[in-house]
Amino acid sequence: YAVVPVTSAALPIDASPEQGDLRPFKNLQITQTLDEREAKAGKLKLEVRATGVGLIPDLDQIVDLKPKEFDVTAVENEGVSVSQFDKTEAGNAINSERLWLVSMEARPDLTRHPETFSFGLPKQEDHEVTYQRFEDADLVSVEPDIMLQQEYGTPEKSWMVPASVVFAVLILLVIIYRLIARKAPVVTSARYQVPEKITPFTVLGLLKDIERTNGLSPTGKQELGVSISRLEHYYFETPEGEEPDLNAVVHRWVNQTR
Repeated sequence: YAVVPVTSAALPIDASPEQGDLRPFKNLQITQTLDEREAKAGKLKLEVRATGVGLIPDLDQIVDLKPKEFDVTAVENEGVSVSQFDKTEAGNAINSERLWLVSMEARPDLTRHPETFSFGLPKQEDHEVTYQRFEDADLVSVEPDIMLQQEYGTPEKSWMVPASVVFAVLILLVIIYRLIARKAPVVTSARYQVPEKITPFTVLGLLKDIERTNGLSPTGKQELGVSISRLEHYYFETPEGEEPDLNAVVHRWVNQTR
């Protein structure tokens, strides 16, 4: 057999970037509009409209959109729309427009509903940016950071279990502390005791003892003196009127001197 040498053609290798260099553009104007009208479905919508001279690039090349508490679930884009040749530029410059509709949902790992939203910042400082939101059916201008008017997502409740345990432990510690700190009730005995046998002699003896040592107020001393005089007059001089209730008298003055 015979070996016949055959020369094959060289294969070209494409080492250029997949996307290539950005086409030049300028005078970029970006309008971001936040829409909360689908909040009941858990969706937060952001419309990004960009216009300028030249072909508008992709969204991630002009806006840094990184919502902290939201996940971007979809980005709808119909591509670049050329409106007309720019009349103010030399050559064949064109005016173009591009529109994106970004759908977002609250992150599932949040422990509370998102309260704020931050619009995407422009990648270049010379880009003109307008931020706005829907107020009912009207559009109003807002700051780059705003408070949300609706609730999004279902915050996970995993934190409630340890929080409940901590709360129960605190309650238990409070109960234990109160039980330990509770003092035994102080039992105070009467300074004077009711005589076992109530007679005019024992009652008068007790009342006079109270009169000498108790330190009553002037009014109290006067009332006690009246009680003593009435008992002495009734039992040891002339019994007049109704007989005094010795039991009531002695208990009254013993209770007043506790």
